[in-house]
Amino acid sequence: IVADTHHLPFKEESFDAVIDILSPFIYHEVLRVLKHNGVFIKASPTSSYLKELRSLYGLNDYEKEEDVFDNLKKHFSHIRKETIERKYPLTQQNYEDLIHMTPLMHYEQSKSLSALEGITISLNIYTIRKEEQWSFHGLHSSFSKVRYGVIYKSINDFTQANNAVNNNQAG
Repeated sequence: IVADTHHLPFKEESFDAVIDILSPFIYHEVLRVLKHNGVFIKASPTSSYLKELRSLYGLNDYEKEEDVFDNLKKHFSHIRKETIERKYPLTQQNYEDLIHMTPLMHYEQSKSLSALEGITISLNIYTIRKEEQWSFHGLHSSFSKVRYGVIYKSINDFTQANNAVNNNQAG
């Protein structure tokens, strides 16, 4: 399925797990499609990710590691973080495959594979469980699933009620 991450084409609470590997995520969409007690797993690079290729091409280390974690902390609590790092040997074929699946494919391809003994894959794996008590920071200031003593089942229900209240207050 090809879809816009801002508007996933799935019903609310459709999935027991959402897995995001090396791509941006839209937290309110993750929460919308995730079932109660569902798990969100996010894999993102550490500064050591593909360090040999970055060095070979004269590029900086991956610098967004802390940004990813800070962004997760803005929207979620009870985040479990595990770092997995492993160095893999490279053959000519998997070197070419690796280059073509990264943004590095736009760089000069004549760099020597012999300069690399292997490639480091280093990822932070964040595991987050959706709980009924979660608050959704940043969505209409803050969202706690309770407004004026009413419990809302979904973000959409809350959004509609919040908009109605805000429209009445403005008018």
